[in-house]
Amino acid sequence: MGLKIHVDARLLRGGGIGRYIREITGGWLENSQVESVHFLGRPAELEPWLAEVDSRGISRLTPWSDGPYSPGAQLRWPGLRAGIRQGVLFFPHFDVPLGRLPVPVVVTIHDLIHFQMPGAFPAWKRRLGGMLLNRAVARARRVITISQSTRSDLLARIPEVEDRLRVIPNGVTRSFLEPDPERLRKKGLLLDRYRPYLLAVGALKAHKNLPLALEVLARIRGHHPELRLLVAAPHDPEGKRVLLRQARERRVADRVEVLGPLDDGDLQALYSGAEVLLFPSFYEGFGLPPLEAMALGTPVLASDRSSVPEVVGDAAPCLDPTDPEAWVAPLRDLLETEGRRAEWSARGRARAREFSWERAAQETLGVLQEAAEVNP
Repeated sequence: MGLKIHVDARLLRGGGIGRYIREITGGWLENSQVESVHFLGRPAELEPWLAEVDSRGISRLTPWSDGPYSPGAQLRWPGLRAGIRQGVLFFPHFDVPLGRLPVPVVVTIHDLIHFQMPGAFPAWKRRLGGMLLNRAVARARRVITISQSTRSDLLARIPEVEDRLRVIPNGVTRSFLEPDPERLRKKGLLLDRYRPYLLAVGALKAHKNLPLALEVLARIRGHHPELRLLVAAPHDPEGKRVLLRQARERRVADRVEVLGPLDDGDLQALYSGAEVLLFPSFYEGFGLPPLEAMALGTPVLASDRSSVPEVVGDAAPCLDPTDPEAWVAPLRDLLETEGRRAEWSARGRARAREFSWERAAQETLGVLQEAAEVNP
């Protein structure tokens, strides 16, 4: 008999965590060590996805539509708990219910941005987040972080978790490593009107530090007046308004476009067509966009903060995200020096292939098995 797993899948379509849930649990559905996977989440999201990925028919679904970190989710939990009697309960974020948990629990902590970037969040959110984090970690048999950087951040706050803590890096989605050439070509044709362009990918949030990308564009414009900056971001009208205002202040608004939300095919085409990906984030639990860009052969200029150097290794220059001038010379080198793009492209492709979702799914399953076998 294999392991019975219960998964909080409410964020199946929720940005980076959504990709994490799909890649990790999708791997379990194909694994003979797993007897069943019980998803708690929104049927409208889960049913079409499971129809594509659950070839063994080992999944079942319990509706749970309340948003994460909501009072409604806590109130609904006692009724949901009745359907969880064996196996292991997996929370891919630290919104663990306050009520009694019927089976061993494994929690993934992606980042501690609320605490590492306090200016980006109101005090009440930090206090509430701290209470939920402490409780989740205290109740979990095992805790997973997706980078050594997040591990260090968590240990600085809760040192007693060390013996229960495991680090399992994210992977790169296979379609980014092995894209469909014809699909990429067709989608790429739609981008011709923007070329040549730099690319930034991420939410329109303060910690992503997108004003630096605007400033770099402004400083390099005299040498490359034809260059644009494309920003791929989730839907955020207010964030877009602020970013475009910042672009006007730097007199580059005519060269900046905000695109999104985008599917994987759109993102692949954007990455492939970009001259360079700029990733100036102040804080990341992991940071998938640099790896996705590198998988498709696009050079990257990355921040030297938090987990980013750990992820890109020696496959991209890591630069000070507070100093726009530090980014200008490496960018001009990539744009103007013959052979430099090919050199960094080769390094990037090799680095991206070191990160596997298949390995991440298998290692995470091993942690769940470990949690199931350990006495409390």
